Amino acid sequence: MSVKRLSPTISWWQTLTMMVSFIVVAIADLVYYLATRQEHSNSLMIAQHTRYDSLTSLKNWSAFREEFDDAFAAASTSSLVVATLDIDAFKDINDHYGHLVGNRALIAVANTLSTTLKPYHFDQHLYRTGGEEFSIIFPRTSINIAEHICEDCQESIRNLELHEEAGTLRLTAAIGLTCKWGQDHDATITFQRAGHYASRANPGELTED
Repeated sequence: MSVKRLSPTISWWQTLTMMVSFIVVAIADLVYYLATRQEHSNSLMIAQHTRYDSLTSLKNWSAFREEFDDAFAAASTSSLVVATLDIDAFKDINDHYGHLVGNRALIAVANTLSTTLKPYHFDQHLYRTGGEEFSIIFPRTSINIAEHICEDCQESIRNLELHEEAGTLRLTAAIGLTCKWGQDHDATITFQRAGHYASRANPGELTED
């Protein structure tokens, strides 16, 4: 005796319902993906604004403070060096050429410093820590090596030429350089000493321990 198997039949209404359900699920998945992607993008933008300078795209004071504190805690005496760089006569640049030119000067210096530091692998340790002030952290580095790199930075800045309507603008920068001393009980003392050396330096000069 043979058994006849009956194939289940699906009505057009059931087929339509299944197709609609599939489309709804696919749309829901797409909406979820796009929302998650937007949320991730927003988080990155917030992080960018929190830790990066909007003008130069360098890491800002907040990032420097956090990362220098970490480097200070991890470093033994003299194995951590920090440099503070000030563009010379920057107020005169703003007064004579205007703030837009001053901003272009800041961007040019930031790009020049990044390019100069990159072969030494210190480009990720460059920060804009004030108006015309930049800082560089040299972890696990001797002050002699840091001095050589800073001199290269100064030379690169001296070679800059900004061609403006009011004339060609040339720049120099003073640098203060110091290492972590045994009596430095926190990173602020070390950083302030570098800033003090920079303020004492003549235009285009490097002052260090």
